[in-house]
Amino acid sequence: MISYRPDSSVFEEPAAMSEDGERLLKVLVVDDHPTNRRVVELMLEAVGAVIASAENGEEACQAFKAGHFDVVLMDVQMPVMDGLTATRNIRAYEAAGALGRTPILMLTSNSQPEDFDASQAAGADQHLTKPIHPTILFSALQRAIESHAHAQAEAAE
Repeated sequence: MISYRPDSSVFEEPAAMSEDGERLLKVLVVDDHPTNRRVVELMLEAVGAVIASAENGEEACQAFKAGHFDVVLMDVQMPVMDGLTATRNIRAYEAAGALGRTPILMLTSNSQPEDFDASQAAGADQHLTKPIHPTILFSALQRAIESHAHAQAEAAE
């Protein structure tokens, strides 16, 4: 696991490979609560993901700009900058640089319909409620990655 520090560079090369030559999933985990962050990191470590973490939306935006991630798991309620604002900033950064759209999955205890709508309006691809079960997380990650790959294939045509 890699913790993001604003003065560090995260994931300079775009792809990490396992010893078997398989491409590893690179995930940015953003949550202000260390225990919540660690629970998600443990789930991801179990499947060999390469993980960077940030404690707030501002750090998440800095890490995103410094690195290359396959997916971002973003909490909503955080100090300094909330996850919805960070998601909007990431989407604006992608648009300004004509970059591909990285899947962003919101992980939050906010589970009302208006919370789902706010996540979607900010640019999130999915909205998952805590506590998160590994099966639900991995299913959501699979859907996000497949959808992202499909969108990239269509854009290349």
